[in-house]
Amino acid sequence: MSLEELFRTYRAPAEALRAVDGRFVNFLGVSTAASILPQGPALSGKVYDELPIPGDSVFAGAAEYQALLTAIDACKAQPSLTVAEFGAGWGPWVSAAGVVGKRLGIKDIRLIAVEADSEKYKLMQAHLAYNGLAGQDGVSIATYEGAVWHTDTTLNFPKNIVAVDFGGRVSETSHSTDYRGMAYETTEIRAYSLESLLKGERTIDYMHVDVQGAEYEILSRAGDLMNEKVKYLFIGTHSRLIDGQLLELLHKWGWDIRFANPCQFVFNRSIPTIEGMTVADGEIFAVNTRLAG
Repeated sequence: MSLEELFRTYRAPAEALRAVDGRFVNFLGVSTAASILPQGPALSGKVYDELPIPGDSVFAGAAEYQALLTAIDACKAQPSLTVAEFGAGWGPWVSAAGVVGKRLGIKDIRLIAVEADSEKYKLMQAHLAYNGLAGQDGVSIATYEGAVWHTDTTLNFPKNIVAVDFGGRVSETSHSTDYRGMAYETTEIRAYSLESLLKGERTIDYMHVDVQGAEYEILSRAGDLMNEKVKYLFIGTHSRLIDGQLLELLHKWGWDIRFANPCQFVFNRSIPTIEGMTVADGEIFAVNTRLAG
């Protein structure tokens, strides 16, 4: 199926493509509060019903939609759908999965999401509820306020982070300047390993990981779990080094790479880390050949 065919297949019907004041709606029929994003008022009442090629012109490119919908399309005949989003922000991808899964008539939908920033965590609860997912028959949701890490521990995270800043990253030490060189005091937060988050969960049909530079450190220490439990994986990457490390790791695991777009960065010696120089995330979409075709 071509990219355009995939998007057309899952575009919401016309009656679902309506926006109210203060919110915008994308081509999948997911409604989002305009205040979540930097564009703010400019998004209010807008309907973005065009296919997102090369992107939705708001917050995501075609690749993220392609990865999610490819996974859903492969699982649509199943009685259940399980999707996890780590570094979830307001939960755009678990909510999109839930909305599409409900429209397909999937009777058993499981959504798992983790977000470290307390205000964005609250936004995620409201977003899931507004889109008819929270407290609904056939949809179970597990959300965690905290970070994903390679072990269960306590980490530090920026305190009073600006609402539209989605670049906050955990640290093992407290600091006043983050990996981008931005001034932020930190507060202690709970961190969860993938093993703890997925213990007792069934096979994960789709996992979306966007953790601001910790992606290799987390995934590389959970190979057995990933190989046994995850079918489709999308990773937002945050340095050319991490791009390469993850490609090598996935090759070692025996996964197929559907696409791999390197991150974009602007070198700036005043920024303390190469991850902080990233201006557009890289994108890797991989398939676990043990569990999926």
